[in-house]
Amino acid sequence: MLQAYARCGLRRTELEQQHLEDARMESNFLLSEWASRQPFPWCTELYTIALVDGTVSYAVPARITDIQTAYISTTTSGVTTDRVIGAMSVTEYASIANKLNEAPPTSYWFDRQLGSDQSIYMWPVPDQTSTYTLKLRCLSQFQDASLQNGSNVELPYRWLDAYVWGLAARVAAIYAPERAQALDARADKAFMIASADDVDNNVPVRFSPGFRGYYN
Repeated sequence: MLQAYARCGLRRTELEQQHLEDARMESNFLLSEWASRQPFPWCTELYTIALVDGTVSYAVPARITDIQTAYISTTTSGVTTDRVIGAMSVTEYASIANKLNEAPPTSYWFDRQLGSDQSIYMWPVPDQTSTYTLKLRCLSQFQDASLQNGSNVELPYRWLDAYVWGLAARVAAIYAPERAQALDARADKAFMIASADDVDNNVPVRFSPGFRGYYN
């Protein structure tokens, strides 16, 4: 926060309590904006749910903002296997005529709501032929900024410069509007540099086009 104000031209001796409180609020807004731009690998977690025979929906904690991958671990005769299941849109789920059909689940619909109203719906509904455990690789909400006890921002070191530039641009809109435009440009540049590193590196991509229609 102190460095962000320094980039706005405000020295540390000029800062008061209201400066820190405004920076705390803008920090949370900045991280909220970033969460809407792209997924971040350090904000992922593996969340598991024990599926119950005949139960359609299951509560998902409010901290989970999205689901990247879902798969089901099935235990039969002491042997556990994993099977990826697909996501459905609200329209696709609504179009299913029999939502209570029981069978090994193959799909899910993530109903993103506020707080405790957030749920995941399974289809088909889990049956009793096996023991199913739903495993979700999820995106989690950033930790809130707090002035108490001087907690550190929840970011890896490679993102710290982008964070400071982004926070500087936001507090400049309040305390140094003449610098806001230039700081916005620096913040966007720093974000692009940092985000370019947050990808699955060294993972091969293969394309297998289907030509059967041509040969027929």
